[in-house]
Amino acid sequence: MNPSTIAAAVRRAVGRGSRGTAPRRPARLRDTSRWPAWGGRAPGWAALASVVVAVVVTLATATGIAATGAAWTDRAFASAPVSAGSWPAYGSCTAMTAQDAPVGTCAITDMRYDGRGGTNKHTRDYSLTFTVSAPAATSYITVSTDLSTATVGTDSSVGPWNWTTAVTGSGTQFTPTSACAALPLLTGRTIAGWDWSGSPEVSLSLADSRSAQTGRPTCS
Repeated sequence: MNPSTIAAAVRRAVGRGSRGTAPRRPARLRDTSRWPAWGGRAPGWAALASVVVAVVVTLATATGIAATGAAWTDRAFASAPVSAGSWPAYGSCTAMTAQDAPVGTCAITDMRYDGRGGTNKHTRDYSLTFTVSAPAATSYITVSTDLSTATVGTDSSVGPWNWTTAVTGSGTQFTPTSACAALPLLTGRTIAGWDWSGSPEVSLSLADSRSAQTGRPTCS
């Protein structure tokens, strides 16, 4: 092949390469000074999503803890009055019919005493007031109480009262069913056929020694 032919072929090849290859635009320079947190690189969508998720989880957790604490506090506060109101002040009682069947509701609304006597010869007159919901059907009332919780009316006795040697005195309005040794805890029943609407009150007497008691004690 002669030199002119080779030169013509080279010119044609160079011409095709020049026409088929478009000139490239210079690359745009990025200002990386605005992204210091990513080491000079632009943050991607994955990184942004991770940050958003972390923020949402943190807020949800804090809100959940606050709500749980508030709910626990409210429940504890609301339960206090229920617990406080569930304990009778003077004990419990049950209204009974003449057929020995419970009827309606019963509450001991007041219990007080008047005391007198010298040392080791004290006597007390107790008074118990009841409220029943079915006074007409009530014949008698069974009682369970702690006499030491009674309110003091008047007390002119000398020296301390002794529950260890105390006994219940004779009377017609209340009959003890518990032992003398159980005092001041007392169980028993009231007189039957009482006017529980107009005079819902019964009395009983106590002495802190048998020598101070007139008659035979009614407790065993």
